[in-house]
Amino acid sequence: LPQELTLAWQRCRGHIFALALVSTFLRVSGVALNYLLDGPDYQAFWTGDFSSTISHLIAAIYQHLTPIQRAILRALCLFSEPVSLPGLVLAVTGNDAVASRAQSRTFASLQQELSALVQLSLVQISYDKHDNTAFVVHTLLSQHILEHYLDSDEPRQDSSTPPAAHSPEALQTALAAGQMQVVLYYRQQ
Repeated sequence: LPQELTLAWQRCRGHIFALALVSTFLRVSGVALNYLLDGPDYQAFWTGDFSSTISHLIAAIYQHLTPIQRAILRALCLFSEPVSLPGLVLAVTGNDAVASRAQSRTFASLQQELSALVQLSLVQISYDKHDNTAFVVHTLLSQHILEHYLDSDEPRQDSSTPPAAHSPEALQTALAAGQMQVVLYYRQQ
């Protein structure tokens, strides 16, 4: 095991967030560390530059997340500062009534999924400008999610998706729609 940990450290180039992603992947996938490092299924993770390693790890983790967890991460990456739980709920649901009712099922479900993401080290607890508990994602995770914002949560059955659906214009439109939810949050501040 010490050799495997040394190899993981080397492959992650000592980057703490990369090591956290390795740990998260092992927890969500059940894959053994030695297989992640040496198995043929994961060799692409370790070839190429550091950003490629990060991207492979995030994509592999993302496959094991629930749709609600993915929606939370997508919403968090739209914020430029830590966001409170009600603000995050508003950004995810687009519903101010849900965001203001902590006793609602939707609010409780989002809170539970957010807690799971915190335990997986994908979301960090921080504080907003009013010293309230708030949440934020690592810059590298945010960058990856924004770059893949239009990628479907569902596996593709064929390649019949029109190219225009993944064009820069489509990405801008999707991001603008998400950012409108963020604007709702900031208007209430």
